[in-house]
Formats: sequence, structure tokens, C-alpha cells
Amino acid sequence: MMKINPLDVVPATEARTLWNAAVRPLATSLGFRPGRPAMRGWVRDAQPLAFSFLFQVTKYGFDRYSGGSFITEFHASDRNRATGVLFRMWSLLGDQGRVEFVQINSAVVSRLPGPSDSIVRALPESLRETYLAGFRVSADLPPQTADVWCRYATREDAVRWGAFIAANLEEMVARCEQHLFQLEDGTQSLGGVVVNSPAKFV
Repeated sequence: MMKINPLDVVPATEARTLWNAAVRPLATSLGFRPGRPAMRGWVRDAQPLAFSFLFQVTKYGFDRYSGGSFITEFHASDRNRATGVLFRMWSLLGDQGRVEFVQINSAVVSRLPGPSDSIVRALPESLRETYLAGFRVSADLPPQTADVWCRYATREDAVRWGAFIAANLEEMVARCEQHLFQLEDGTQSLGGVVVNSPAKFV
């Protein structure tokens, strides 16, 4: 059943502003600058290396019952070696970071006012379980290769995620770069999985 008190939800634009404000001091010290407005992220271009990270909000939007979700995406490339990597935050965190990540997500879910009875009734039976699963708190750690999104609903949630990302940013940037340096020339990697390798063309 839906809880009585609605959440004081935060719009995605405000949440993104809070995340950017949280990472700004460290990002600037690491040589990043704000990217183009359309990109809504941070860039560092030190030839031949290019690095960027950004906050991507789910395309499914936000509602007062289930809140919203986002990921922090990291991309690095070496123009001279024609290499590139793309990672999302979950796969770049250490063991303790992933534990804290799940704890934050669980805290967000536990405060959600949903599920909405009207939405549950309107959904086809085949989709109800997927919808309801979004309201279950779990302490289980998904595998490092999983695509795990950050849940948020209130300004408090957004602020907590901003602090978490800022605290782990330097380590995540270093791990992303390490993956880039370990690639063979001409290789592209997505989340640690090679998607384009010179060996394919031999």
C-alpha cells in the first residue's frame, strides 16, 4: 500500500546541479572543467588523452511513487593509440564503495511512498513484478559487471549521492585510466568488455 505522506521530491535539474556542485572542488583539482551545456558533465583534455564524466538521468523519468535514478558515466580515450573505455560508476568502485552504494540505494527505497495501487492495477500482469521489485530493499551486492543505477527522490538523497561521488571520484578516475592504459592499441572497451579489437580484423 502507498504511504500517506508524499515525498518532497527534487527535480532532475536541481539534483544534477547538486551533484555538479559536490564534485566541483575535486574535479577542478584533477584538471576537469565543465563541459558544454548539452553534455552536462566534466571534461579533461590533455593531448593525446581525453577524459569525461557525466550524470545521466534515466529516460523513464521521475514520479512521486518510485522516485528516479541516474548513473555516473566515465569515458577516456587515447587518440594516438586509438583506444577508448567507457565505464559506469558501479564497476569502478572498490569493495567498500559498493557496500556504501547499496546502503544509500536501500535507504532511498525504504523512504519511497509507493508502490501506487492505481499503477499496479493498470499494469499488465507481466509487468507488475518488475514494478514492485523497485520498492524492495536488498542488501545483496550485485556483481561488479552489473549495470546498477543510483536511486533518488528527495533533495537529501541527491546531496548524499553528491557527497558519495565526490568522495570516490579520484579513485574512479584512476581506475578508469588504468583500464585505458592496459588496452592494446586500436581497442575499445565497454564496461571492461572489449567490443572492438584489432585481433578481429586479422
